[in-house]
Amino acid sequence: YRRGWTPSLPRNEPTYALIGVFIAICVLSAILNGVPPHVAVLGIAMTIDALAIFVVWRALGPFEEAAWRAVIAVVVAALVVAIIGIGQIVLDADLLGFARSQNRSDIGRITSFLGNPNIAGLVLAFCLPFPLFAAVQPSRRRMRWIWGAASLIIMLALVLTFSRGAWAAVVIGMVIGGLLIDWRALALFVVLA
Repeated sequence: YRRGWTPSLPRNEPTYALIGVFIAICVLSAILNGVPPHVAVLGIAMTIDALAIFVVWRALGPFEEAAWRAVIAVVVAALVVAIIGIGQIVLDADLLGFARSQNRSDIGRITSFLGNPNIAGLVLAFCLPFPLFAAVQPSRRRMRWIWGAASLIIMLALVLTFSRGAWAAVVIGMVIGGLLIDWRALALFVVLA
């Protein structure tokens, strides 16, 4: 917190346009699919609520150090999910009492401690861009390698969830993020994939 500073919403924020496009697509989809209005409004409101976190973060204007701490916390949480999930494949299907889900393959789908491979996939997909973008930032070489290793571990666990929706979300999100923020993260994603 800085003295004499007041939070304010950023003007000309490019994500405002993306949020507007998202809402328009949601409304159009709800109309075309005959979704009851109350269900559509609640679904859109819940998603916009999640998007509001980004706007609030930008309005608060946190210090760069606070931002990096938040990124590290997210990546560490994702690594815990990933390592337990990978352990379900490598060590024991019921690692720490958390059973992996079965599918048509002999491997099975990892659930980590989340109990559902699709939820594990969602968490990993949400967290994967953080280490990918951090790995291409101009920092010490050792840190870039650490972020790259974290990206690889999270990506491996994401593949082992066999969650096609999470895979699609990561690909779409990384293409958009890579084009808008830093193409080098998209390149790293392609190399690791």
